[in-house]
Amino acid sequence: MAFSDGLSLKKAQFNILGIAIIILVLIAVFGKYIAPHDPYLVDMSNSLRPPDHEYWLGCDNLGRCILSRILYGASASIFSAFIIIAVISSVGSAIGIIAAIKGGTTEKILMKINVIFQAFPDFILAMAIAGMLGTGLRNGMISLCFVCWTKYARLSRSLALEIKDADYLRSAVISGANSIQIMFKHIIPNIISQLFIMAALDVSGIILSLAGLSFLGLSAQHPAAEWGMMMSDCRQYLQIAPWTVIFPGIALFIVVIVFNLFADTFRDLLDAKGTKAKI
Repeated sequence: MAFSDGLSLKKAQFNILGIAIIILVLIAVFGKYIAPHDPYLVDMSNSLRPPDHEYWLGCDNLGRCILSRILYGASASIFSAFIIIAVISSVGSAIGIIAAIKGGTTEKILMKINVIFQAFPDFILAMAIAGMLGTGLRNGMISLCFVCWTKYARLSRSLALEIKDADYLRSAVISGANSIQIMFKHIIPNIISQLFIMAALDVSGIILSLAGLSFLGLSAQHPAAEWGMMMSDCRQYLQIAPWTVIFPGIALFIVVIVFNLFADTFRDLLDAKGTKAKI
């Protein structure tokens, strides 16, 4: 009975967090329509204006509405992370599965490449790549795609190796199925839930990494509204106008915690149903 109650609670929590993610996505889509002010309008008369009835979250050093810039920046932060996750999970998983299926020299080469990339701290390598490519949100996204695929390759290979010798997979090989058919019809459907959990957990990390690159001036550039850059622009005013940094930081915190809790809850539900999520 207690187990059933705990499972029901997890399901309710999962549904609530799913609704929260939908709300965040809707804000990212329609944020520019519900923003109360022009996020790019410079008005020095409102410079560092504290929160009030007209500017609920105050204004930054150039007199721009912080709430409006946060709403506009949701699109850049969230959708950019989704695109990066789609790329790195697809590429990394394909590499890992191919390594598991082919084995031998192919597996050794692919995994050696994976190890080489893992030898460098992800964010440091992303900084170096972004610096070489030049500033801009697109180049920041490319740099993160270049360094963040390795965990998916490692996980997908491990999961694929576990089911490689399964009877149904042997039957598919005997019946003449090629590597592509085996990958899409037999392996991916059996490991997609674990990959989804990793992707959900990774969203928050990617958003923070993008914000970090923007904070360092290596990703989004002026006058784009992006949360990391908003914090960077106003960090020197933290003592006299803390709202200019705190509110973009709160936006980052909310998105990160929602996606992390969603992924953790989904993993718990899989474990409760007997599907072991090896993340």
